[in-house]
Amino acid sequence: MQKTLIALAVLALSSASLAAPAEEGVPLHPINDARYTITTDYVHESGKTDQLKSSGDGVALRGRADIPPAQQHAIRGEVGYQYLDSDVKADGEKIINGARNHNVDVYGGYMFSPSGFKNGGLRVGGGLGYSHGKSNVHGHQTDPDGDAVDARADNLYMKAQVEYEQPLGSGWSITPWTDAQVSLYRRVKEQYTQIEYASDGKYRQNSYNLGLGMDVNKQVGADTSLSFGSYYRYTHDKSTSFTHEGANVDVPKTNRHSFGVRGGVRF
Repeated sequence: MQKTLIALAVLALSSASLAAPAEEGVPLHPINDARYTITTDYVHESGKTDQLKSSGDGVALRGRADIPPAQQHAIRGEVGYQYLDSDVKADGEKIINGARNHNVDVYGGYMFSPSGFKNGGLRVGGGLGYSHGKSNVHGHQTDPDGDAVDARADNLYMKAQVEYEQPLGSGWSITPWTDAQVSLYRRVKEQYTQIEYASDGKYRQNSYNLGLGMDVNKQVGADTSLSFGSYYRYTHDKSTSFTHEGANVDVPKTNRHSFGVRGGVRF
């Protein structure tokens, strides 16, 4: 699956580079002609790991900057923070109540627009990102003697993006989009010392996710638009195994489904 996603990213970039060039027009100013977007999201997520099922709700704050050094090109930067409050059940019985999950994400990449950055139409690109997540579950067990532990994950990933902005008239436009992320290096640390082990468990794990959404924009000023939309994201963490204090530990795969709605401003 990872090789397929990488191939799709390369194909998207190659196709865009062969598209008809935009008119040169007036040169863009990297700062004055940049586009910034700030949104607040509501997120619902459900997941499954072996016999465990999780469900959570939360919020996210996201910011994006598209800085165009030329008509057809832009440098894209993104930053985001997400918080989820989640429960976990085993065979229908709740074993985790109100676990707190935090994730911080930063991304930098390149976007290419055959029709010109300020003219809407197709935009494709890709880049590299880093995320850090932590899950605080040990103190939220329904059984104080349970063996659930807190975890941390650091993930270096590659992302490919495709979007198409379509003007509708009267200041309205829609932008359907999709993206794919593949982990290049993901390291997980589980705090086994919370359940009387001498050391924490550390292992590497491969992961990928796919996102699909639609944004709607309404221009309310010369350079300002209201932006709102919805999206779906599927995340898959592959199964793996590692050795901890002389014993082999199997880590099952995890599948997560996220649904979100968001609103904000673009300027």
